[in-house]
Order: sequence, then structure tokens, then C-alpha cells
Amino acid sequence: MVDAGAPAGDPFAVVLPLRAHGSGDPRLCLPPPTGLTGGYAGLLRTFGGRPVYGLQCRGLRGEGGLPGSPAELVTAVAVPRGRGSHRAS
Repeated sequence: MVDAGAPAGDPFAVVLPLRAHGSGDPRLCLPPPTGLTGGYAGLLRTFGGRPVYGLQCRGLRGEGGLPGSPAELVTAVAVPRGRGSHRAS
């Protein structure tokens, strides 16, 4: 799942699907200081077969500002919804 304003496959989407399908509760990776979570793709095997999404900072395309806090980041994204709980990693 990507944010509504981002084209499919957009590496700057606010919600970056690292593995969109799988079994179990999805894992959400918070952004490092760069704001981009694509680097977490190398860790996919550590999450087993679970879906994994990276939450990235909005404003990476130069539109709007960067979030001022982790809470603001979380409220700014459309979190992928599925069955069960979601855990941030």
C-alpha cells in the first residue's frame, strides 16, 4: 500500500511496501534520520514471511514539510490495515 498521492512503485511514498504480502501481523519500520526506509529491504528475511512496510517522512519530494516528531509521522500516514495487530520495528 502506498499513500494515495504517490504513483505505484514510488520510492518516496509515505508508506513503502517492502513486502506487501505474507502471513502474520505486518511489521512497520520507522524511518532512520534520512527519512527513507528502502534500506530495510535487506532485513526482510529476519521478519519471516510477514508483510513489511516502511513509514517514510512526507516531504521527501519537496512537497510540504518534514514531520516534527515520530507521533506526527504516524498520524500523517495511511497505515496499512489488515487483520490483527501492527507492530513497529
